[in-house]
Amino acid sequence: MQSFTDPSGGVAERLTGDQIALLLTSLEGLLDEQRHRLERSEELFRALSADASVDGTERQAAHGAAEEALAAIRRTEQAIRAIDDGSYGTCRSCDRPIPFERLEALPATRTCVACPGD
Repeated sequence: MQSFTDPSGGVAERLTGDQIALLLTSLEGLLDEQRHRLERSEELFRALSADASVDGTERQAAHGAAEEALAAIRRTEQAIRAIDDGSYGTCRSCDRPIPFERLEALPATRTCVACPGD
């Protein structure tokens, strides 16, 4: 297994097949949760939009929640595609491996701790 010194001084290694499988399972579960959150947010927005007694602030908040859920879905789908194309776990800024521990905590992240981004 190839290892690299990450910018924070630690050593990051390329992900193993078992680690990728674990992270894919995590991403798929996260995607299901995000899709349910999007559905609930859209239902709430529709209900609030149909109620003339509800002020615009509540509708905007529900719409914002739906937009956030959609953005999270896109990030997660992008991470799954990155697994498929072999680029998952590589920082998009510095091209170094993202430590497994970071990906466990934030499986859809596209950057290492040292680089700005996600």
